[in-house]
Amino acid sequence: IALKRWYRNMQTYVASFAYLRRQQIRWDQRSITRESSTARELRELLLSSRRILCELETAVNQTQSPRQKQRRSGAAVTAVGGTTMLGQQLPQISRLEMNKRLKLRSKTSGPGMGGAASSASMAAGEADSIDMRFVKHHYYDFLRTMYQLLRRDGKRVRSRPRKHHKKQQRSQKKLLQQQQQLADQLEQRWRSSTLN
Repeated sequence: IALKRWYRNMQTYVASFAYLRRQQIRWDQRSITRESSTARELRELLLSSRRILCELETAVNQTQSPRQKQRRSGAAVTAVGGTTMLGQQLPQISRLEMNKRLKLRSKTSGPGMGGAASSASMAAGEADSIDMRFVKHHYYDFLRTMYQLLRRDGKRVRSRPRKHHKKQQRSQKKLLQQQQQLADQLEQRWRSSTLN
C-alpha cells in the first residue's frame, strides 16, 4: 500500500473529471441550456474521486509520526518547481500543472491537427467520449486495485495477534476452560443423580 502514490494518482483523476466536466458544461450551455446526463455522470465521478482523495489525505496524515506532525505545524511555505508544499504536507498541485499532467485526447489534438484525431464532438466543443470512457475505465480499475490491496493487507494485519491481545486471549482461554470444567462437573452430578 503506497498511500502517497495513490494520493498523487487520485489527484490526476480528480483533475481529469473536472476538466472533462467543465468542457461538457460549456458545450451544454451553448447547445442545450441544461445539464446533460454526461455532465451529471462526470459530476458524480468528480465528487466520488474528491471524496476518496480526501480520505487518502486523511490516511496519509494519520500515518505520520508525531515528530513529522510537529515539524509540519511550524514549517514555512516553500515552492518546489510549480508545486506548493507546506512543510511535510502532501504536495498541492496547481490547475495549470495538473492540466499539463493530463494525457487526454481532446487536449493533445488542437484545432490545427485535423484529420483522424479530431471528431465531430471535439469540433463542437463537447467533451470527448473516448476520453471519458478511458478515464472512467482507468478510475474504476484503480479503485478495484486499491480495494483488493486493502482487503488483502487488512486480512494479513487482522491475522497477526498483537502483544496486548495475547494476554487477553490467554485469560479468555483459561476462563473458557474453567467454565467447560464446571459444565462437565454439573453434567456428571446430574447424570449420577438421575441414575440413583
